[in-house]
Formats: sequence, C-alpha cells, structure tokens
Amino acid sequence: MASTENGATEDSPNFFKRTDYDEDYWTNYLAARPDYSPPFYSSIYSYHQSHSGHFSTAHDIATGPGQVAYELSTHFDHVTASDVNTTHLAIAAHRLTPLLSSQKLKLLHSSAEDIASHHPASSLDMITAAECLPLIDAPKALSEFSTALKPNGTLAIWFYGRPIFAESEYQATCQPLLNSILDRSFAPLIKNNGPQAQKGWKRGMDRMASFLDDIDLSPTEWKCVERWKWN
Repeated sequence: MASTENGATEDSPNFFKRTDYDEDYWTNYLAARPDYSPPFYSSIYSYHQSHSGHFSTAHDIATGPGQVAYELSTHFDHVTASDVNTTHLAIAAHRLTPLLSSQKLKLLHSSAEDIASHHPASSLDMITAAECLPLIDAPKALSEFSTALKPNGTLAIWFYGRPIFAESEYQATCQPLLNSILDRSFAPLIKNNGPQAQKGWKRGMDRMASFLDDIDLSPTEWKCVERWKWN
C-alpha cells in the first residue's frame, strides 16, 4: 500500500509511487532496467518523419526520473514532462536542472488521464508513454492523447514485461521456475495492499501479459498503427 506525503497509507490503483526522495533508488532503478538504445529512439523519430511530423513540441507521460524527456529535448524545441507523483518530479527536476533553466523543458504535475487540460487541442507533435500504460486508465488516457496531438502527430508507447525463454529446451523448465520466483517476490506486496491497489495490480499484470494487445487503438481515431515485439 502506497504511503502518502504525511506517512499515512493510501489505497489507490497508483501503486508505483515513491514518496521519499531517494536518489540512490532512482540511480539503481535506471541501472537495472533495459536501456532505450539510440537505434530504438531513431526508429521512433524515423516513423514520425515519415508521417510528416514536426519537431516542435513533445510531451513525456509518467516521466519518472526524466530519462525519456532528456532524450526528447535533443530533438524537440519544447518538451513537457509530466508525472502524477510529486516525488518523481522532484527527482526529474534535480537531474534535468540545465534543461529547466534553459526553459526548453517544463515539468507538470498531472495524470496521464488529464493531460489534454494542460495543452491546447491539436498542439503536440509527439507524446511518449514509456512503461506506464499497464498502470493507467488506458482508454481515458488515449482519448486525452488524441485530443492533444496535432494531425500527423505521433504517439509512441513502449514497455518491457517478464522475461520469456524462447528456446524450447529451456522453456519447459526455466520459464516456470522464473515465474515462480517473480510470483513469490511480488505476492507480499500485492496481498498487503487494499482493494483499489490490488485492482491496479490486476490491471497492470493483465495488460503486461497481453503485451498491450488489450489496448484498442480504434482506426477511426488512430491511423498507421504499428505494434512491434522484441524478445
């Protein structure tokens, strides 16, 4: 169960929340997670250019420590980085001070489901949403994204899930073992939460298991949709 700023407990679907300012945690967080490589970002920019996208304004959703916002700042004139958690924004502010001082980057306290209220309609060239779609109300957020994006704007969503053993000789033995280790590691966290937080965990785990295929990107609202999977 997440703790609030005053130390009380909070039963909320927003279960991924750091209320303590811990620089070491975020340093280890970034070191342990897979890197977003230059070729990966290049594929996003190439897609954007191929659909006549511009490089004026971008918005990074659920920015956390701000590593995606930093990358966007190397290509876009103005970048907004938002997060629903104020402590995450404090970490991003510390790590991205030069960009804030230059006014190229703006930090915004907002949920993904409310960003259209912070931008004029059809004003963003790109929205990035790294790792956060399993954690949010996707249909509501996608509606907000659609409102804020320019025609020919780009929405780039990505995440990584549980490791999968693709080799048949390891799949039958190693995959169940790994799944058991992960289940045992996370079970106490889930069981000690309230019903809303457990609901958030269930939504997140189901979405990760589907590799985001449960998210409907309606052709009446989204065009030229591409879904890529790597293992």
